[in-house]
Amino acid sequence: AWLLGQLQKNNYEGNYLIAAPTVKILHHSTLAKFFELLEPAGGVKRIGTYRKALSEIELKGKKGFIYIRSCEDPELIEGMTISGAVWLDEGGQVVERAWINIVGRTSIAEAPILITTTPYFLNWVYRDIVLGAKRGDPQITSVSWKSIDSPYFPPAEYENRRRTMSEEEFNRRYNAEWRQAANLIFADFYPERHVIQPRTIDYQAEEVFCGVDFGFNPNPTVFLWIAKNKDGVYTVFDEYLKTNRTAYENAGVLLERN
Repeated sequence: AWLLGQLQKNNYEGNYLIAAPTVKILHHSTLAKFFELLEPAGGVKRIGTYRKALSEIELKGKKGFIYIRSCEDPELIEGMTISGAVWLDEGGQVVERAWINIVGRTSIAEAPILITTTPYFLNWVYRDIVLGAKRGDPQITSVSWKSIDSPYFPPAEYENRRRTMSEEEFNRRYNAEWRQAANLIFADFYPERHVIQPRTIDYQAEEVFCGVDFGFNPNPTVFLWIAKNKDGVYTVFDEYLKTNRTAYENAGVLLERN
């Protein structure tokens, strides 16, 4: 509904983006809801032509496009200029690289971005958006609701979930509370404490390590390069994060960077 409001405000002109973490979520949830809201007034034809093969809607009169993208490969967000608005659905599941690319696409026109999500864990959404709003950043508004705040959500279901789920999982999924996920390998990792702004490392590293976590799809392969100084401080200074890459392709990057 917010995105439709932005389209109307801009007289259905400009370029827009609808994005979600995976193709499945994008088509089965995000896009399905968008089309559902359009349906009572003539469907997508009211605003333009949906070209499924190109993952885009061309607005009427060829005044712009609504690009439709999955964030599984963050680089697919590159190459477009968004002058209208962005709706990023389930942003809590989107990797930070995709978010950085989305912000870059909107920078010239300062296009507004709406992120809708369940609080999954303390990632960039919590660090940049939720805490940013708490710090009083005038460009950010953060709003949350409990499931029970919706007049359409059954109170009995809410109470049933409260009884049967762990307190942590229930509060995240049904009370919109940002909490560290249970059973993490490093449960004492907190972004607000351990994540720093990018800076130049001003020391000669005593040792350099490379941590590797293999994946393909949807989980990426990740390489982290970490420097240790004489005081025992470890700093991550480089990162490789890619989905849909073979072991051969990943190994080539690893060897080149090392």
